[in-house]
Amino acid sequence: MKQFEIKNILIPVDFSATSMLALDHATFMAKLYKANITLLHVLETYTYKVELYNFQPYASDSEKFVDSLKEKLNELAEKLTSEIGSRVNVVVKNGKMASSVFEVSNEIKADLVVLGTHGAKGIEEFFIGSNAFRVVTESLVPVISVQSHNKKLGYDKLFLPIDDSVSSRQKINHALIIAKKYNSKIHLCGLISDDTDEGQQKVFAVKVKQAVDFLTKNEVAVTSEIKVSDNFAKTTLKEAKAQNADMTLIMKGSDAEDNFTSIFLDRYAQQIVNHSKIPVMSITPTDSLENVSDNMFNWG
Repeated sequence: MKQFEIKNILIPVDFSATSMLALDHATFMAKLYKANITLLHVLETYTYKVELYNFQPYASDSEKFVDSLKEKLNELAEKLTSEIGSRVNVVVKNGKMASSVFEVSNEIKADLVVLGTHGAKGIEEFFIGSNAFRVVTESLVPVISVQSHNKKLGYDKLFLPIDDSVSSRQKINHALIIAKKYNSKIHLCGLISDDTDEGQQKVFAVKVKQAVDFLTKNEVAVTSEIKVSDNFAKTTLKEAKAQNADMTLIMKGSDAEDNFTSIFLDRYAQQIVNHSKIPVMSITPTDSLENVSDNMFNWG
C-alpha cells in the first residue's frame, strides 16, 4: 500500500493576509510531521502588488525590488527554520502563479500544497476565476485551501464526506494520516442521491460501516451518518458547520453531485472551496487504488 505522507510542503507566499495565514497552518503542520517547507513567490509577468511593500513595481525592470523581496523571504525562511527544526527553502520564479506552483511542486516532490484563497461569488463560480482555484482543481498532490477567517491552526475534528464511488474511499487514508497526528476525531458523512433505490441505500450503508470499522481499527475516534441529498455540496457545507468541524476533506471529481467536470470545472469542489468556513483539503483521485489498503474494505 502506498501511504499518503507529508514530508515536503509547498506554500505560495505573496505576503497577503491569506497567504501568511496559510503559512501559519503549514508551519504548524510541518512541526507535527517534521516536514520540510518550500516558500514560493511568483513574479507575475504583468504589474502586480505585494502588500509587504505597498507599491506596484514591474518585476522585469526592478532588480532592487527583487533583491529586497528575496532578502525578506530568506529572513522568513531563517525564522521558520528555527521554529520548526526542518529545512525551509525559498524559490522565486517568473511566470504565472498556477503554472509555477505545478512546476515547483514536481521539482521538490511536494506531498502537499497549502495556499490562501478568497471565496468567489456570482458568475465567478462558473468559470476559471483565479490562479488559486486553478491550483486547487489541477494539482496532482493534495491542496489545503485556507481563507482569511481560518485562524484556528489545529484540526480537532475532520469532516469526511464520502459517496458511492470507488475513488471516494481514497481520501479515507488521507483523513487517517491527518487524524493520527492531530489527534482528531472524524465525522464520516455518507452522501447518497435522493433518487437512489432502497436496495442501493442498504448496500451503501454497509460500505459506510466498513469505513467506520477501518478507522476505528486504526484507533481513530469516529462518528457517522448517512444523508440523502439532491445537492452534495450544500449538504457537505451544512453538515460540516453542524458538526463544528475544523477541516473538510473532499475528492475532486468524485463527490460531485453530477460528476460534471469540463471547462466549468468540478462544481462540487468549486462550491466547497469557495464557501467553506473552514480549511478544505482537496484530493485528486488516482487511476488505481494503490493508495488504499488491500484489506481495508471491499468497495466496487
